[in-house]
Amino acid sequence: MADRTCKGAGTAVEDKARPEESTLFLLAGWAVSSAGNLVTEPRAYGPYRLLQMARRICDASEDMAVSSRRLAALGQRIDEVLETWAAGEDAFLSAAQALVPELVSISRSAK
Repeated sequence: MADRTCKGAGTAVEDKARPEESTLFLLAGWAVSSAGNLVTEPRAYGPYRLLQMARRICDASEDMAVSSRRLAALGQRIDEVLETWAAGEDAFLSAAQALVPELVSISRSAK
C-alpha cells in the first residue's frame, strides 16, 4: 500500500493554503462526510451524492481556472440528472445510468 501521509504538514508554507488546495480539501471533506452519512441513508442516495460530487468537481474546475467546454457540458447534464430526483427514485436511477454512456460523447464533442 502506498504511503499517503502528508509530508511536511504544519509548515509555515503549507499553513497558508493555496485556493486550489482549499477547494480540493473541501471536495475531499465533502466526500468523506458523505461516505459516513451513506451508511444510514437509502440506496439511491449513493448515486445522488456521487453525482453531486462530480458536479462540485465541474464547479471547482472554474474556480481553479481549468474549466473546459466538456466539463461545462458534463456539469449541465449532471444538473439535468439531479433534477430527476423529484420524479422519484426509479426515474433518477434510470437517468443516472443513462449518463454513463453519454460520457464518451460529451468527452469527444466538447473539448
